Amino acid sequence: MRGAGIYSDHQLVRNKIKLKRKQQPKVTRRKFDTSKLQQTTIRSKFKNELKNRFDVLQNYEDVEDSVEKKWQHFENAYKETAQKVLGYKKKGQKPWISKESWDLVEERIKLKRDIEQTTSSRIKQNLIKQNLIMEVKKSMRRDKREWADDLASRAEQAAGNGRMKELYDITKTLSNDKGRTSNAVKDKSGNILTEQSARRTRWREHFEEVLNRPLPTNPVSEELNDQVTVIEDISDKHISKAEIRTAIRKMKNGKSGGKDEITAELLKVDIDTTVDWHAGLFNTI
Repeated sequence: MRGAGIYSDHQLVRNKIKLKRKQQPKVTRRKFDTSKLQQTTIRSKFKNELKNRFDVLQNYEDVEDSVEKKWQHFENAYKETAQKVLGYKKKGQKPWISKESWDLVEERIKLKRDIEQTTSSRIKQNLIKQNLIMEVKKSMRRDKREWADDLASRAEQAAGNGRMKELYDITKTLSNDKGRTSNAVKDKSGNILTEQSARRTRWREHFEEVLNRPLPTNPVSEELNDQVTVIEDISDKHISKAEIRTAIRKMKNGKSGGKDEITAELLKVDIDTTVDWHAGLFNTI
């Protein structure tokens, strides 16, 4: 950009620059593939591997070890066993696909890559004849049928034992019933509001009614606070194994494992070993 009264051979350039901050990479916590525990062989293998690790730790455990060191042994035993037997969950992986089917898929991918890279027509024709698409489909269908049969038998056992929540979850999984979300907003009469301005007005009315409440007619006085009973008889006995077993069984499956990556499914595989180590750890504290 050069003005009319300026004698110069240089062309001035004007530009707009927009700076953008570099985003920090999102740290995603990996999860163990606990769906493999539904298979009897994998479950027994995990249980035996975990028991062997704890037997070795018990032989070399020092009585003077701190609580942090004992917990570190417990955490490492579970995490190393889960990583060795179960592995981490892959993104988008179906729970019913077995390891044999994944091996066939990897073999077919390698075969397809060899077909694309070879230059000999004779070798290419021989590789094409070895196409594993039918074997992969048969293996996938067999895995899904076995997975559905196993879920059906578990649902039958849950119905017989009265575990209705487990029965409902299994039925929902088999029927592939996904949750339905709705953005509809209704007025006080129950009519659905379609206009955006009417929805915002209804939301404003809702929060005004919820947040702007009148003062209580009978507020709590200081005299009532002094009359609150204080529990003085608190048991200082050791935590029993029955209490720990009950607490572990009440833990819900499918929840995040937290910082240590140990989920409720892992603790329930060999509940006897888990209870023994927790009892020793809690009573040391």
